[in-house]
Amino acid sequence: MELRVVNFETLTRNYSNYQLGIQNIDEEKNSFIKSLDPVKKEMESIISQVSTGLIVDEKTQREKEERFQILQQQAMEIDNNFKKEMKRLHEELNKKTYDELSEIITEYSTANGIDLV
Repeated sequence: MELRVVNFETLTRNYSNYQLGIQNIDEEKNSFIKSLDPVKKEMESIISQVSTGLIVDEKTQREKEERFQILQQQAMEIDNNFKKEMKRLHEELNKKTYDELSEIITEYSTANGIDLV
């Protein structure tokens, strides 16, 4: 009986399709970060205006507070979408990698008379 042990974690880390998938995920992450930048900059601008005393009348201050709350909600939505998308992409990549590597291992085992991996 032929028996072989495979360290699936090491195999996965060195698998080129997995590496490409990680690169795609990183590009997606950078895209989310870029989409958050304008919101972040506007929020920082509002904080700066309020803290330096540039806004003196109550109406403008109230408008800035409302705008800040809207921006906060947008930032939270972007963050939630980011987390969901990252989870989905990682799960998808892990499943695809596992399926591909399992097929390769099965083919190798069959071709080399290995009974158990």
